Amino acid sequence: DIVMLSSISIFVYLLGFLVEQCLISQFATHSTRMVHEATEPWMRELQRHWKDIRDEYDAAGVDAPVFRTIDSMQKRVDSDGSWHTLWLRMYNRDSQVLHASFPRTLQLLKNVDAVSIMFSVLPAESQLEWHRGPYNGVLRYHLGLRCDEQAMLYVENETYAWKNGEGFL
Repeated sequence: DIVMLSSISIFVYLLGFLVEQCLISQFATHSTRMVHEATEPWMRELQRHWKDIRDEYDAAGVDAPVFRTIDSMQKRVDSDGSWHTLWLRMYNRDSQVLHASFPRTLQLLKNVDAVSIMFSVLPAESQLEWHRGPYNGVLRYHLGLRCDEQAMLYVENETYAWKNGEGFL
């Protein structure tokens, strides 16, 4: 179960069978264990260049739509419509409209077998309801781009501080 508060981050969704075997074995059962170490080269690369990704998002000047207007299932998670998302890739389909606005971000992600890539925007004081994905076959990598001091991610009984330039899986 997950609750997120106040942040701009980039999510990279990876299907379990596309990720290297070492990651698959770490998450083979329904685990909520979070990995904070940048265990893969692409994670270290994204963390090294987090400011480039954030600056590119800011420069694009694109308004991220409210997530629940894209996916009505999100209404149960985001009751007040404060969660905004900007999808660069959704289910292996790149957004041709946004492709030109995010060349650096997409260059950094070109060698990652990411099924979906999105920017997630939650204003200060926002809160999402507890939620869980339908199965454990998707790994979600979160990289904080603009997080205030109160930005937290609650997973099961654990609380994680969401910080700029830090990622977790």
